[in-house]
Amino acid sequence: MKFARSLAVFAYLAIATVLAFASPLAHAAPAMALAAAGGIVWGGLLLVSHVYTGRLAAISVPSQLKLDQILQGAAIKALKRVLLPLLSLSTVFRDVPLRGTDTVQVPFIPLQQTTSLDFDYDVGYEQGDGTLNTLPITINKRKYQPIAITSYQLARQPILELEEIIVKKVEQLAEDVIGDIFANVTHANYGAAAVIADPSSWDSDTIGDTLRKAANDAMWPKMGRSLVVNTAVDGNLMTDTSFKAAYAYGDNGVVQEGKLPRTFGFDYQECPVFPDNGEDLIGFAALRFALLTAFAPIAPTPAVRSVMVDYRTATDEDSGLTLEYRLFGSAQGDLEQHTVEVNYGSAPGDPAQLLRCTNSEGE
Repeated sequence: MKFARSLAVFAYLAIATVLAFASPLAHAAPAMALAAAGGIVWGGLLLVSHVYTGRLAAISVPSQLKLDQILQGAAIKALKRVLLPLLSLSTVFRDVPLRGTDTVQVPFIPLQQTTSLDFDYDVGYEQGDGTLNTLPITINKRKYQPIAITSYQLARQPILELEEIIVKKVEQLAEDVIGDIFANVTHANYGAAAVIADPSSWDSDTIGDTLRKAANDAMWPKMGRSLVVNTAVDGNLMTDTSFKAAYAYGDNGVVQEGKLPRTFGFDYQECPVFPDNGEDLIGFAALRFALLTAFAPIAPTPAVRSVMVDYRTATDEDSGLTLEYRLFGSAQGDLEQHTVEVNYGSAPGDPAQLLRCTNSEGE
């Protein structure tokens, strides 16, 4: 190490010598050349000292900017990733607080099963029903994950993996939210299950024959079909030789990515969380308006905000999905309390647009 430092000093001295005696600057303005040489030597020595003694100062990034980067980056991506199955359903994401109401109008179009009319030249066209509707969804669910950090922890462990902690909390928050929303998928809301089979028995035929036939018999349109299954079903489908050989039609995602492509007309999604509502739900096939969901933040009032340290939101630009963050301190507890929060509401949509799947013990 001493040799390296000495070599660096020698290099800087050589540069200083050139500037001081051999460069055109030395002949035109000797004083300026000598000052420049001195500056280079001083800066070089300082840099070498800091590098080799471990005192090189890190670039300081303001803590507020770091927090923005965490929330708007990894945290909102984690939230969106877990809530991905909702993107195939009728969901409205609001990135601004509601004013004067707690409801959001969510688009709703029922399955079109009315028989077409024959034109009557004596009567003309008959008046039809409206096909574009909205239903009010009440934002009445408020889930959050707390993160408590004590003064002792900050003093003894100043380098806390705050980003990792927040992301893990957001992932758990998202799982709890989507599990609560999927609790709407019940026998009472959507009728008897279309598929009753143990997850270990699911294969390509279960989707291609049983579920696809049920959707066709229900006169579902070919486009816009989605299939959401739990991890047990997904794990069994991953071992199905028909899906493993997906490379035969240009997609090797099952083997390389552990991800099924669009299969038998269904956009496929695996979800780790399904409700424990006593009905043994393991999956469902759906069209867009089967289940309606809305999200909207609830900002603290000025009086509440005045006693908080921080409040901010992170929003996904594509969907408008918003994650809320709050920070306040507790003098009695000698800690600071961070929270990540989501406000939402959901309700069953058109029962004709969802086919339930339960295991062999479900019904």
